[in-house]
Amino acid sequence: MEALPIFLDMLVSSWLAVVISVTFVLVFGEIVPQAMFASDPLKAGYYLSWFVRLLQVVLFPICYPLSWLLDRIFAHQHQVAFTHKEMQTLFQVIAHDKDYDETKKEFDKDELMFLKGSLQLRHQKIKEEMVPWNKVKSLPYDLVLDLKGLKEVYKCGFSRVPVYRKHPNDVVGLCLTKVSIPLY
Repeated sequence: MEALPIFLDMLVSSWLAVVISVTFVLVFGEIVPQAMFASDPLKAGYYLSWFVRLLQVVLFPICYPLSWLLDRIFAHQHQVAFTHKEMQTLFQVIAHDKDYDETKKEFDKDELMFLKGSLQLRHQKIKEEMVPWNKVKSLPYDLVLDLKGLKEVYKCGFSRVPVYRKHPNDVVGLCLTKVSIPLY
């Protein structure tokens, strides 16, 4: 399609070659493919994935050296607008800003805590966050979730409480406290 205007230029005038090539690119490169694949793009992607893989393999000897060369010629730095540390500081400032207009606030405290925690994940280790098994409060499988049972769930103090069938090491599931507590 890119070479079409060059060949058409030999047959017709230059302006007509451009009009014809642009029309062909628009119709066969944009409109027809979108009309064919718009109804179910995932299915179309599935059925044409073999063709994309074939093109990747066939064009690899050309594309990889070219991309390597272009990366060397036009070296560019991938820059992030804010580092993780700067984002944490920004969230901290928003969370504790006394002049922050409450009517126009974009984040509530829970969202800020979530965002700050998600930025810290890359530095956390499981052993620092886990609760030792001897300190875990678990609940019996047949606990009735009446007011007394819900108080037991609440007293556990965790968002997820293991549920056991016969003994505390026979865990069969988890009780989500945020789902259970609002029942009453």
